[in-house]
Amino acid sequence: MKKITHTIKKLAVSFGERIGEDVRPNQIRVRGNWLFYKSDYYDDISCYWAKNAQYNSGVLSCEPWDDCKLSESPFIPHNQDEVFNTLKKLDKEYQEYLND
Repeated sequence: MKKITHTIKKLAVSFGERIGEDVRPNQIRVRGNWLFYKSDYYDDISCYWAKNAQYNSGVLSCEPWDDCKLSESPFIPHNQDEVFNTLKKLDKEYQEYLND
């Protein structure tokens, strides 16, 4: 369990450097191809394309692709069905963008 916490901490630092903010590990969740960021300043959750997200991987984007409501995010416990639908929507939109 310690290794995962350490990785999330490093990911928070790396992500924070990219977006120019101090990011705490409890403000991010990685699910599927996406990093979800819960800012202290906004109500919506920012969704960043982050396939294979890990510290120093170079795959993190500096700009959010989209946002979602807190209720659709992995920040709500036992919310797998909503998160699955959010991931499906984000993946579909991003693939359409890449194919254009």
